[in-house]
Parts: sequence; structure tokens; C-alpha cells
Amino acid sequence: MGSNQNIIKLDIKSQQKNLEDISRIDNILEGKHYKRLEKDYIIYKEKDLEGLEGVVTNLRIESDKVIMKRNGNIRARFEFIEDEETIVKYICSAGVLIIKLLTKKLYLKRNAQDNIEKIKIEYFLEFENGEKSFNNIDINISY
Repeated sequence: MGSNQNIIKLDIKSQQKNLEDISRIDNILEGKHYKRLEKDYIIYKEKDLEGLEGVVTNLRIESDKVIMKRNGNIRARFEFIEDEETIVKYICSAGVLIIKLLTKKLYLKRNAQDNIEKIKIEYFLEFENGEKSFNNIDINISY
């Protein structure tokens, strides 16, 4: 791990919209940030989210993509690259779900110290049963 870790505050707002309804989640969490090989890494533990309690989320932020890995009672790897479709293998107690992910918008903002301070992602998910959702996640990071 990087030798220069910072404790950070994450203000995470997300929304999921499908044909039936809209669900919103607002969460303020503490996490860690470090840099290695010109990439930013953010690690935090989920709380207060049904099904994700205790799950550790790792974000790897590159110039043109964000990779989100979740480990715990669920395991998944999301790769967000603007205008590209990727496949998510979501492993949970119910089994393995294969999900198509299409990233429509990826916005990254850095502060004066060149640390990542904002991540905004808009994306579509398509599940094996044909159900689709439009999602967005907005993360503000305070050092």
C-alpha cells in the first residue's frame, strides 16, 4: 500500500431508477486515500446499506476510468469507462449474477494538491432477466 495514506470523509449520494421506482441513498463515511503509480486509491467500509453492511469498497481512479471492487458478503468488480460497456460478475448469497454495465458519463475533479475530490458516474445496468436501471453516483471527498 502507499506510504502516504490520508484519512478522508466521503459524502456519497446515489440514485437508482427503474420502471417501477427511484431509490436514493445518501451516506457520509470515513475512508482512506493514497496514491500509487499515478493512480488514486480510496478504501471505505459500507454501513447502513441493507445487504452491504461491512462490505469493503475499493476505488482505483485512473485518468479515464474508475474501478470499484466490493468484498465481503458480496463480491463484485465494476469498471466504469465513459461510453463503454463492461460486464460485472456479482457474487452474493443468492448466487452469481452477470450484469451489463454501460457508463454514460464519468467526471473526475482534482484539487490544488492533485488529489481526487469529486467523482460523478452515470451508468445503465442490464440484468440477466432483462430488467434495466439508470444509476448515478456522486462522491465528494474531503481531506
